[in-house]
Amino acid sequence: MMQGRHDWFKTLSQVYRELGYKQSRAEPTIRTRYTLEEAFTITYMYTDDTIGGSSNTAEEEKAKQELGEHFEAKMMPEVSHMLGIKVERMEKGIRVSQKAYTIRVLEKFGMMNCKPRSIPLPPSSSGSLMWLEMGTQSDL
Repeated sequence: MMQGRHDWFKTLSQVYRELGYKQSRAEPTIRTRYTLEEAFTITYMYTDDTIGGSSNTAEEEKAKQELGEHFEAKMMPEVSHMLGIKVERMEKGIRVSQKAYTIRVLEKFGMMNCKPRSIPLPPSSSGSLMWLEMGTQSDL
């Protein structure tokens, strides 16, 4: 199983490089490409699912077409939620939010009305809070 995942990631990385994408050093599953027309395209891969977007429609369609030539792809409607993260397309960018997930975590651990304190949180909450912190780089 581990070898298959490694091989898939290696193959995917090679195709992205050939298409002119750069892999993020901070997050290897994020890849970006800038074109001469100053268009910006970004993709994010989670297991075998990839989401992405571009600063213009032509580049978005080009990316779909190029990746579709290398991999079996099923185009889904515009993403509104992924892994507990709400994604909203704005006029000038994208907004990501984990408000609903944050509320669920606070309710689950009985902390909806908690006040700031300097002592550690209950150990059982650490995994949920780590995901919250890593998901959208919030300031906890």
